[in-house]
Amino acid sequence: MSLHEFNLALLGKQLWNLIQKPSSLVARVFKAKYYPNRDVLDTGEGYNPSYVWRSVLASKDILREGLRWRVENGHKIDIWQDRWIPSSLSYKIESSVSQFTPTTSVYELLDLDSRTWNYSTSILSTDKGF
Repeated sequence: MSLHEFNLALLGKQLWNLIQKPSSLVARVFKAKYYPNRDVLDTGEGYNPSYVWRSVLASKDILREGLRWRVENGHKIDIWQDRWIPSSLSYKIESSVSQFTPTTSVYELLDLDSRTWNYSTSILSTDKGF
């Protein structure tokens, strides 16, 4: 591992801390300045970024590559774009099913009361699948 890769790993840890500890002072300051209406992973450098912010953002692609969703209620998980399927190489849906819109969330596929798939309204009721 080169020194550059090691530094990116350390910066990725700081970015992870911004995600995991959104109420920390650093996270609140960065959010107010650079991503007030977005998620930290969906933001860019913004206007006149500090050296620290540009450095932390340098690790965004590396961190994003390793992130996976834990489903829970599925409200925020886009079935097409997000990495959420644990048994897939890409962690994404690999086939296209026209039954769902481009903005379908995992929430729409779940029966939260029984904590199982909702077979009556999901693609799981067909012979197709994930």
